[in-house]
Amino acid sequence: MPNTDIPYAIAIPEPEPDHVEIDYEAIMQQNYEEMIEVTNELDLWDWFATANPPENQGFMYWTHPNLAKFRNLMNQKGYLDKHSGASYAICLRRIQSDAIKQQA
Repeated sequence: MPNTDIPYAIAIPEPEPDHVEIDYEAIMQQNYEEMIEVTNELDLWDWFATANPPENQGFMYWTHPNLAKFRNLMNQKGYLDKHSGASYAICLRRIQSDAIKQQA
C-alpha cells in the first residue's frame, strides 16, 4: 500500500509549439557582419567596388583569386557552412553594393 503522506507531483509536459519562430533577418545580418569582418581582414573593399564578375558566373562561380581567398578565410573561421548558396550570393552582392557606396 502506497504511503499517502508523501506529497507528489504529476509531471505534465509542456505542449510542443506548432512551429518554431526563426529570425531570418537576424541570421542574415550576422552572416553579413561575418563577411564584413573577412572583407576587412583581406582588405578587399576596393576590389569589391570595382569587381565585375562574368555574367554567366556572378560571384558564386567566379574563380577569381580574391574570391578563393575570401572563401578560404570564411571556411577557416567556420562562417562558410552557415550559408546556403542564396544567402552567400546575397551577402556578396551586399558587400559589393556597400563597397561601391564607400567609394562614392
